[in-house]
Amino acid sequence: MKIAIPCWQNIVSPVFDVACTVLLVETANGLELSRYTSALSCSDPFARVQQLVISGADLLICGAISAQLESMLISAGVQVVSNICGAVDDVLNAFLKGALVDTPFLMPGCQGQRRRSRNRYRR
Repeated sequence: MKIAIPCWQNIVSPVFDVACTVLLVETANGLELSRYTSALSCSDPFARVQQLVISGADLLICGAISAQLESMLISAGVQVVSNICGAVDDVLNAFLKGALVDTPFLMPGCQGQRRRSRNRYRR
């Protein structure tokens, strides 16, 4: 599985729609195999979705995301876990351990307002 996490100064970028950098992490059996960062050079939503699809991302873990962009990603086959905040490595480790839904990783004010239930993710 390839996980994409938009990042800014080693934390999950607060808003995916305007994030400039994404960390791409290849995983297997709950272990990290490799990672690299890539620039998100396009602001057009269609091009942004295409860029993630071309990267091979299976899952996007992000902070806030517009409903339109989230729907386009899901339609393109990319699972989305939104309203997540924290240090990128902590978020990634929590996901790999199945603990990402823990309260410390939810963006402030987002308890009970998670949209991710529309698209179940697989570890």
